[in-house]
Amino acid sequence: MAVLGDRQGPPPSTTAHPCGKRPLPGTAGGVIVATLGLMGTRRTLWVFAALLATTAVAAYAVGLFVWLLWETDEVCGHQFAYDGAPLREMRTSLLPLTNTCVFEDSATYSDIPAWVNPVFFGSLVTSAACAATAAWIGRTPR
Repeated sequence: MAVLGDRQGPPPSTTAHPCGKRPLPGTAGGVIVATLGLMGTRRTLWVFAALLATTAVAAYAVGLFVWLLWETDEVCGHQFAYDGAPLREMRTSLLPLTNTCVFEDSATYSDIPAWVNPVFFGSLVTSAACAATAAWIGRTPR
């Protein structure tokens, strides 16, 4: 008969892990150690490169969605965004993603979320670094 608190099966500390170490469950470090142990360093770097590239594309898509659908020029032109001075010019760019109203008194209003460009460029650069490292590891003799 099982008593409350009795364990069924082997204790968790005897479970073998491919790395020889048990990762801490529920932590980012544990996930990374488990991924490295199960997949290997090179494959893990390719997976991280793909995930970071997907993050970059998603961030840019959010910014582009805002840039295309929100009518910032009309909002600024009718002084809904800023009451001070009239609109002087619109600054738009695809890289970095920008859609900014500039008013006569040098005040600005942008509808692109502030996190879009840093997340896009940071994820893109880190993804390229992971891909380059994975390619270099694959070419290096062991």
